Amino acid sequence: MKEFAFIESLKELSPDDRLHGIGDDAVLTDGLLIAKDIITEGVHFTKDAPLQNIIFRLFTANVSDIAAMGGRAEKALLGVALPSYVDKSRLTEAVRYSCAYYDIKL
Repeated sequence: MKEFAFIESLKELSPDDRLHGIGDDAVLTDGLLIAKDIITEGVHFTKDAPLQNIIFRLFTANVSDIAAMGGRAEKALLGVALPSYVDKSRLTEAVRYSCAYYDIKL
């Protein structure tokens, strides 16, 4: 199933009138814009990309999605699945940098 057909099939699962924007970059619910983009190795970045660049790209995608709908990102939720070869000790600093850059709280 192609992306847009898949999005259309999901709309029936969210008939709540308070939820608007499925298929857009962000979803508006209860006065909040919520974005949840993910990025994947081999699609959005290469295996040798620096972790800080990967995390910054992830934050940028979501901040941009909210801005595209007229909002300003204030908080971020972070879900991470990293391969074993990634130095996870550098993850905290990469997240801290992106939060500071965009002035958002995790």
